[in-house]
Amino acid sequence: MGMNTVIYILAFILLTPVLWTGCYLLFFSLLGKMKKDEPRIQRSRLGFQPKIVVLIPAYKEDQVIIDTADNILQQTYSQDKWDAFVIADSFESSTLLTLRQMGIGLIEVAFENSTKSKALNKAMGQLQEEYDLVLILDADNHVKPEFLEQVVMRWKEDTEIAQCHRTAKNKDTGVALLDTISEEVANHIFSKGHRAIGLSSRLVGSGMVFKYPLFKSVMQEIQAIGGFDKELEVRMMAQGKIIDYYKDLMVFDEKVRNTQSLQKQRLRWISSQFVYLGRYFGKACQALIQEGNVDLFNKVLQFTLAPRLIYLGLCSMAILLGFISSSLLLVGGGLLGLLLIGLAYALALPPHLSASDLWKSIGKLPSAMLSMIWQMRKIKGANKKFIHTPHGATTPNNN
Repeated sequence: MGMNTVIYILAFILLTPVLWTGCYLLFFSLLGKMKKDEPRIQRSRLGFQPKIVVLIPAYKEDQVIIDTADNILQQTYSQDKWDAFVIADSFESSTLLTLRQMGIGLIEVAFENSTKSKALNKAMGQLQEEYDLVLILDADNHVKPEFLEQVVMRWKEDTEIAQCHRTAKNKDTGVALLDTISEEVANHIFSKGHRAIGLSSRLVGSGMVFKYPLFKSVMQEIQAIGGFDKELEVRMMAQGKIIDYYKDLMVFDEKVRNTQSLQKQRLRWISSQFVYLGRYFGKACQALIQEGNVDLFNKVLQFTLAPRLIYLGLCSMAILLGFISSSLLLVGGGLLGLLLIGLAYALALPPHLSASDLWKSIGKLPSAMLSMIWQMRKIKGANKKFIHTPHGATTPNNN
């Protein structure tokens, strides 16, 4: 086999996922810039006040759950029109006592193998009342006091699912900044950019609002260990449901502070991405041909995109091998990949992130990229076990 043949094979292996991913991200990043934000709604689009339940599944989250419960109890929405429940798995008895004294609903669960989907299904099986809407929050999430009121103001008669804007509660380390930027870019590309042409927003696991009967019925079919939000997305889109996006409704989420936590989180995400690609690619192609379901097909296409840290690793490898072999194809392809993702990020970055934030996060990229590539050896089976990301209490910047 000649050197040119080897280079062509390397270029195909390294650059195909890079160029496909880069073009996809840039396309939807451009669309996100073209879509204007909706004007603020002054009154409800519904003719009634819906009854809302807030569900907060939490596993060993003693450090943050008291602050979260106190935060959600500050809601200004009519008191007789909403309830909130912490679904407590493996909590200390002192934490449970404090929660009861605060007056928030408490549903205790225990499983041999804990998952968010099990906790949610168990809780909904115990709820006595019927609700119109359900809001799903994580144990570390905070929202503003008028959050539920604003959800109702934006909700339309034909709306069935909405993803709110999840944003950083903390930016206190370089890794947290890296996670913050990644989240905001994904919001722009996979939520705002997709809604610009009528496709569904992504779901991110929290800050999600559903019609309660729909959510309850679909969740009964879900037994996912990791990536339950991906399973939700696919099942909703398979039914022809459109996921709306409320860009101005903020859900403040704690970002991981160290590389080890980032590795575990991303490994879980990447593993579930491959699992759902294999599980639903054929069904998505069939739905596209038989039903014209572009939304579902596009969602499954997203599972083929190279994860962004892996993407940067492939670009770097192509450039390095290109210099070693004096191949303009590899060097040029790697540089083009960096240009594509650089443009996509530049368009997607929100104005509130400063240049110093950006440079601090870039400083963490090399170590995060190398450690993520190294951790890929553990990806097999990562979606078959529950991986808990611990949280620590922080004060959100709600301004």
